[in-house]
Amino acid sequence: MRQTIIPSSYFLIPMNFTRFTLICRTGWNFRFNSYGDGKLILSYFARIINLIMDEEQLIKLLIELSELPAETEWVEFKVNRFNPEEVGRLISALSNSANLCGKQFGYLIFGVKDDNHEIVGTSIKPKIIKEGNEEIENWIMRGLRPHLDFKIYEFNCDKNTRVVLFEVPSATDLPVSFMDKAYIRIGSYTKELSDYPDKERQI
Repeated sequence: MRQTIIPSSYFLIPMNFTRFTLICRTGWNFRFNSYGDGKLILSYFARIINLIMDEEQLIKLLIELSELPAETEWVEFKVNRFNPEEVGRLISALSNSANLCGKQFGYLIFGVKDDNHEIVGTSIKPKIIKEGNEEIENWIMRGLRPHLDFKIYEFNCDKNTRVVLFEVPSATDLPVSFMDKAYIRIGSYTKELSDYPDKERQI
């Protein structure tokens, strides 16, 4: 039975003492035998809705970043080349450069060509890559000082095009270093921050 789609994400309507109706953003009408069943399903649908919204926002962000006129100092595009130490240095550089550019985040994106920003997809799966016996996300995070809570998003921008996006918070108060060295982006190059003392003082 179809229902009119309503603005709120979901809610329960008592049907009688034992039956409830869940109306969610899909517009479908669901019936449950108990309030407990309804709460359980509500939680499940809430997670689905949040995932859908997150993916929509990520795709929108990806398109916005890929439409930038040139590779900026707070965004880096790659396709399939993944070197853990290089990624660690890039996260340091993007965090520090985001600070200098007045951005809340820097971004490292796999699945976009560097030269023309064409979205081509990637085969990289960072959440299963390991350095030694350690997951790569933890390995990189351990090398960052001060602690930086970067996030990794893996999503499909269409049915056949998979993208990996690292969201890197801007440095605050202190430059972010990786393996005891701080980095910065100069144009499309990653350089040691110590070679640019004027920029280091601005962070």
